[in-house]
Amino acid sequence: MSLTYPIVCQKNDGKYYIDFYLNKKRYRLFNTKKIGIDYKPNNYPVNKRLKTTEQLAQLVYDHLVKNNYQFEEFKECPEIGKHTTIYSFRHSGAIEIFKRTGSLHKLQRAMGHSSLNVSLTYLRGLEIAELKEEDMPMV
Repeated sequence: MSLTYPIVCQKNDGKYYIDFYLNKKRYRLFNTKKIGIDYKPNNYPVNKRLKTTEQLAQLVYDHLVKNNYQFEEFKECPEIGKHTTIYSFRHSGAIEIFKRTGSLHKLQRAMGHSSLNVSLTYLRGLEIAELKEEDMPMV
């Protein structure tokens, strides 16, 4: 395991970053996202960026030394599967709206669907036997 102390560098556009080697791999970091902290030196006023990037270097170095020369591996939330997408949350939300209101028309309006058929496809996870648009009351 090897680690060089991060050096502060500046790009032609004036943005600061740190440059270092960890286990023979080169890293260039503009923020502390890899260590799970929201710290962005280039968001500071220009006259404070150098000092904050030096702090970034110290934070990253201390983190790597403390964590056996490794970046933290962020664990997946057990409730969320590996293949879950943002779009699947829309389906979960639709089911929740229907459970709370019991109204397909409120669901349709909330989701912005053009027809009840589209809204019904979102409810396929509810295990409602043969729910069809024809079964719904006319408004």
